[in-house]
Amino acid sequence: MNVANQVSSLNDTRRVVLPSAEYPLVPPEIYQSVNCTNELPDSVRSNDIVLHDLYDANVLFNGVKSIIVNADGETVYNYSNLKIEPSDFQDPAYLPGTTVLLGVHGEHNYYHWNVDALPKLRILEMAGHVLSDIDRFVLWGGFYHEFHTRAFNCLGIPEEKVFLSKTTPNFRCERLLHVDIRNFVGMQMHSVVPEYLRSVFLEEDREVGNRKLFIARENTNARRITNQDEVLKLVSSHGFEVVYMEGLGLKEQAAMFNSASVIIGTHGAGLTNLVYCNPGTTVVELFGAHVYSFFYGLSNLCRLRYIPVLCSADDYDGVVDAKLCNAKSDQAVTIKADTTVNLAVLEKTLTSLSL
Repeated sequence: MNVANQVSSLNDTRRVVLPSAEYPLVPPEIYQSVNCTNELPDSVRSNDIVLHDLYDANVLFNGVKSIIVNADGETVYNYSNLKIEPSDFQDPAYLPGTTVLLGVHGEHNYYHWNVDALPKLRILEMAGHVLSDIDRFVLWGGFYHEFHTRAFNCLGIPEEKVFLSKTTPNFRCERLLHVDIRNFVGMQMHSVVPEYLRSVFLEEDREVGNRKLFIARENTNARRITNQDEVLKLVSSHGFEVVYMEGLGLKEQAAMFNSASVIIGTHGAGLTNLVYCNPGTTVVELFGAHVYSFFYGLSNLCRLRYIPVLCSADDYDGVVDAKLCNAKSDQAVTIKADTTVNLAVLEKTLTSLSL
């Protein structure tokens, strides 16, 4: 180990910026018979949110592996838990100044971009860092969608500060800031996540509104509703507006969700906007074969009334059990599977909301 590395490693810090917090866990409201094998706890606990401040650190961020090794060769962070190969850190690009590893696996997705990536900026500010002083922000593939560009515009971060690891996955940083946020399928999320997003994108916070919204998906190649005509007819008969998120800006989406008393939508990234709903808003999530706890966890954290509508009674545990979600081996198939909404259960749910 040379003198430079020795000095650098002595300057490295690991700081818990926000300690874990405990939140009550309210069971979903359910209007169908389900098979439940696990008893829900009364509360959930978020993970600590940690800031690593490292000098002369090596990073591999290649879309599969996300690994940080300090100047002494110690693994500080390994999101993938995959084995480090000798070739992983050969001939790294050198990044002078201060670098932030902002990107996450799945950053192209609206949910992961909003709850896993963007809140890192708030943690940096809470730790005393000024975003304008940071030289670059590392993303994997860059701005895939308009919501990436709009987010950076709202935050005042110039796009020229973005470094893409897709073309240069292995790099060594003069100084690296890395925020470790682990939301665990939405079930161990810290309240700072929705609070930060509301502070940035929600211009006017209202009392619980009176709009009843059905969030439709117009242009999608995955998880289409096979019986959409029947679903739209049913929700319309109960006084719901059918709205589409496509083409709306981030602040427009925030305002729309903030104005609602009831939100119905199929499982998908668009429900990330539940962070903008006020406590007490009712959420009805329609599931097909792809059953995960992301939006139950988010609804619980934001104190929303949460109701799942399942196609199969056997899928209920997937709504509430994050460990079961992570253990699934068929997600590559189910994530694209179409949804046939259980109309009888949806009808029963809508009737109950009208009482």
